[in-house]
Amino acid sequence: MYFILDTLHPDSEKQGDSWEYYMPGKEGPASVPDGMENRKRYLPMLGLVSVALMIENVIGLDISLPRKTVNWTMQTLEEMGIEALSLKKNSITILSNKNVRGWEIRLESEKLYYFTIHILEDDKKKTLPIPSGKCSMLIDKL
Repeated sequence: MYFILDTLHPDSEKQGDSWEYYMPGKEGPASVPDGMENRKRYLPMLGLVSVALMIENVIGLDISLPRKTVNWTMQTLEEMGIEALSLKKNSITILSNKNVRGWEIRLESEKLYYFTIHILEDDKKKTLPIPSGKCSMLIDKL
């Protein structure tokens, strides 16, 4: 994400731009093989990159469809999550919030999957099978 931002706002006086492909280890557009084009201002790709980076790095979800697993790594307990995330033939909602009973994670899914919550601040980690439908778990009970 930082390399994309550095490409859009370079240190020099020239104006940056957006690209379909970026170099993997530094700022700037990637070089592509003959016959391919690295399209300038290709916004659909930037939208996908931004959403994927938000889900993985800000919210902290790591999803594996083949293994039917969702891993959620939280730095600290805070109100956050994702609603109606479409995963092929399954839609999931995972939200954390604080209520009178303490910190709670509400889960909703159309199909069974395995959910791992890892809270780094409290060094708590738990893996549970999540059935289809709605359920919730209290963090204090982990």
